This record gives sequence, structure tokens and C-alpha cells, in this order.
Amino acid sequence: MRFVKNIIRSLIYRYHTSSSSKYIEYLRKLGASIGENVTILAPRRAMIDERRASWISIGDNVILSAGCSIMAHDYSWSILRKSHDVIYPTGGGHVNIGSNVFVGINSILLRNVVIGDNTIIGAGSVVSKSIPANSVAVGNPARVIMSLDDFCEKRKENVLSEAIQEAKHIISLNNGKDPELQQMLRFACLFMARPLDQSSTKLLSKCPVLGDNLEEFLSTLNKQKPLFNSYTEFIEYIHKN
Repeated sequence: MRFVKNIIRSLIYRYHTSSSSKYIEYLRKLGASIGENVTILAPRRAMIDERRASWISIGDNVILSAGCSIMAHDYSWSILRKSHDVIYPTGGGHVNIGSNVFVGINSILLRNVVIGDNTIIGAGSVVSKSIPANSVAVGNPARVIMSLDDFCEKRKENVLSEAIQEAKHIISLNNGKDPELQQMLRFACLFMARPLDQSSTKLLSKCPVLGDNLEEFLSTLNKQKPLFNSYTEFIEYIHKN
């Protein structure tokens, strides 16, 4: 009978974790507070404290990368019973994730932490203390390494060099053939003419905008001035660099 129950429980869990949306609805039913436009990548690799889901709060526009763990309890106290012959149990602990937050792959969020709005948690981080809003934190234990404003400037400085690297990689795979426009749409901000025309909007609408609103994404792109007047000019620049 226990074997059959375990199979049924496994099948139910596999169903709930078959997609981000189903897993989020499942967590909500367990008591977790989860906002809108939240994505849990590879939910079967996530480790969410389901038995203490009511202690977990996630805001809007949050991305939890594959392998993330959220723990709202701590069972380390159990060792003391055997080592010191005492019993000092711990209770649940809140884990509050703000809005517009990215949590990198295989990161661990421990109980009694708050992650502020507009925050990036780097891959493999262990968050054991609260992280303020508008910051970038990495490491074990996670610590703030820069403000979000600093990160924005860093991305502004590096976006062109990374676009060149991406294009040259594609060229090497294509035996010297230039990448098609569709292959470089990730870097459309650099070369796509503004204001966006109907053709460009249609093309960009087919690209996944993970954790973002497509209309708002296109609106922001429309306001951002490109570095090149056309895709052709961008490709010519690559060959010169």
C-alpha cells in the first residue's frame, strides 16, 4: 500500500512541476504568497520548502533559475540532542523576495532573509542574511558587490564587446558566413532602427522575453538609441574589430 501511495504521490508531484505556472499555482495552494509574472525555471530541479510554504513570499516579475532552493526551516538543532543531550528546536522563518528580482542558478535562500526589490543574486549564492534593494549580491555567504546602478553601467560598457563575441562565434560555426539577423536579435538594441516599424516589432515579438512584459520591453527598446544605423553597419563593424 505504501508503495502505491508513493507512486501516486510521485505522479502528482511530477504533474505539479511539469511547468512553471503549474508549480506556482501548487505553491500558492500550499500557502505561499506569489505575485504576477513569476518564473521558476526547471521546477523539477527547484527545492522549495513546501511544508512551510506559508512562510514564503515572492513579489512580481521574479525569475528563479534552475536548481534554486528556498528553505523556511532549519533542522540543524537536532544534532544537539545527541551531542549535548538537549532539545532546542527552531520554528519556521520567513523568506521574502521582493519584486523585479533575479536569482541565479543553484542559489540557496535560507530562512529569515529579505531580498529587496530590483536585486540580482548571482549563481551559486547562499543567502543567509537580508540583501538590500537595488543591489547585486553573490557568494557564500552572499554579499553585495555593487549597486544596480553600477551594474547598469557595467552592462552598458560590455554589451557591444559581447555582441561582437557572439557574432564571431556564429561566424566560426557557419564557416565564415555572417550571422542572420534572427540569430542576433538578443542585441537588437545595438542596431535595430527606431522608432520600431511594424516588421521589426513583429520580428521581436517572436523572441522570448523571459520575466518581462513584451509591450513594455518594446516600449523601452523604442526609447533607447541604437549605436548603429543598421544591421549591415553592425556586421561591417564586427569585421573591422
